[in-house]
Amino acid sequence: GGDAIASMADRAGERIRSQIAIVHAAAEWQNGAPVDMNSSGDLEAYIWVKNIGDARIAAVERVDVFFGQEGNFARIPHASESTSGTYWQASIDNAAEWTPTATLRITIRNAPLQAGRQFVKVVAPNGVWDEYFWSL
Repeated sequence: GGDAIASMADRAGERIRSQIAIVHAAAEWQNGAPVDMNSSGDLEAYIWVKNIGDARIAAVERVDVFFGQEGNFARIPHASESTSGTYWQASIDNAAEWTPTATLRITIRNAPLQAGRQFVKVVAPNGVWDEYFWSL
């Protein structure tokens, strides 16, 4: 019983020390319509998420990303799960790992872009999350 309690306390401590914040989101959208601005062949949305806690967040590929038009969003699989249809990939812009103060850039490939208010929610593997709304 003591090991289970200690394990729960460790997980609770990690969660308390972990925080993320979505700092910006953008999409390939211009003059009221989707446009493949970088000529990649995909419509893409970009989400920047900052680690504002004091703990490293491991296993970035296990992050859950929910994306879509407000009221019509879905969980988007990571590229390790599927690269057909809509999926996401990530890179860390200013560090080697998602450490405190580092920013994770999520690229959603084949993004389901529609005019109106967009929703994104990012959930780290340990359960901390943030959500963000913006308009196209």
